[in-house]
Amino acid sequence: MDKIIRISGHKVELTHLDKILFPKPKVIKKDLIDYYFEAGKFILPYLKDRPVTLLRCPMGIKKECWIQKEAPEKLPSFVKTFTDYSKLAGHKVNYVLVDNLAALIW
Repeated sequence: MDKIIRISGHKVELTHLDKILFPKPKVIKKDLIDYYFEAGKFILPYLKDRPVTLLRCPMGIKKECWIQKEAPEKLPSFVKTFTDYSKLAGHKVNYVLVDNLAALIW
């Protein structure tokens, strides 16, 4: 189940909305997105101008996970990045900045 929605004039592509993120209680990706819509106005002030990383668990939360620091090559126009040197990675990293609701939902 995929969907394209508009947030503040931006097209946001939502994919795999029925993917189970947490098995107990059952939380699917759509549930998390709905939560971000409701809580975004409270979350966004704390994320402003802060680079973010993403915990990726492609096979589910109970399987192997990894941290994604580097922004994907193809970013929507409403997602900004911040470049900084990562001592751990040993090179510059383009981090994602989440400074608007469209970026948070994306």
